[in-house]
Amino acid sequence: MRLVAALSWLITDQPATPAIYFRTGNISQRRVVLAAEPLKQLAAAENGTLSYSLKQSTDDPGFLDDDVIIVGPAGRLSIRFGTSPGTGWTPFSVKLTAAAGWRWNWNARATQEQIHRVLANPTSFEIRGEYHTGPDEGALDNVVLRSGG
Repeated sequence: MRLVAALSWLITDQPATPAIYFRTGNISQRRVVLAAEPLKQLAAAENGTLSYSLKQSTDDPGFLDDDVIIVGPAGRLSIRFGTSPGTGWTPFSVKLTAAAGWRWNWNARATQEQIHRVLANPTSFEIRGEYHTGPDEGALDNVVLRSGG
């Protein structure tokens, strides 16, 4: 496998640092959004792997929500992991394949064809960064997108 891209991440209230740190004091969900140029690299990652590390300032398991969301004109892909990050760096990894359990348009299990169509023309790619309602701090690091070829 090869690395598809060195990803550039944006967050609305702070510039990127070696690890992206973010704070929130409200109940709105914070997500880290992939910058526009690297979105074009997602097509090459079909059948590959997305991995990253997260940590948060509390061991609270938090609330249930989608952990990764990829949207395009062909639909919305999302996946939920069975665990929340802890106060130390917690690794997450998911294959960009139907067998990994991606959901399409919120409810249906995604087919490989639906994944292919969304990855071919993505308009948004988000990683969840908020697991706790109320004041807390989180961090994202080691984001790697690998091709499936």
